[in-house]
Amino acid sequence: MAARIRSRSTAILLLALAFTGGAAAAVVLRHRVVAGALALIGGALMLWGWYAADRERTARARFAAMLVDPVFDTSILAAIAWVARTAEPAVGALALVALGTCYLAAYERARADALGFRTFESVGYRAARSALIGLALVTGWMSAALSVLVAVSAVAVAVRAMNVAVQHRSSPMTATGEPATGSTP
Repeated sequence: MAARIRSRSTAILLLALAFTGGAAAAVVLRHRVVAGALALIGGALMLWGWYAADRERTARARFAAMLVDPVFDTSILAAIAWVARTAEPAVGALALVALGTCYLAAYERARADALGFRTFESVGYRAARSALIGLALVTGWMSAALSVLVAVSAVAVAVRAMNVAVQHRSSPMTATGEPATGSTP
């Protein structure tokens, strides 16, 4: 008997994962436009899943949403890097750099959350990331779209670092010089 999915956000996010996997497979099979369409649909479903998880306000739904986000980036960007490695090495390298900056931005947010700092990841950032990947595949403008993705992710890293620094400087310190929350980076 199949397990029943009780959470609407989990069902949406699983569907997003299916489209993301299909997009990665289409990239590897060199069906660029199909991959782009699947990536755009998967990205839209991922955003809808984030919205549904936010409305459900459960730890399980939020955790599922946080897992799907890097899987989307990794599966599609790694597939692009793999396919482009011989014919277009610059695009392959750019895809890997984009993957690295996306991961750095996600790590920085997660680390700041774990240390007790207030963080915020807008829908706009998630939408821009998934749309840039999908549009790169649909249009074929890989270098341009991946360069913009690197820039957007780098700006997110800088803004998050500045946000944590401002919060850290404005927080009361203990006698040992550590933040009053008890957390240390």
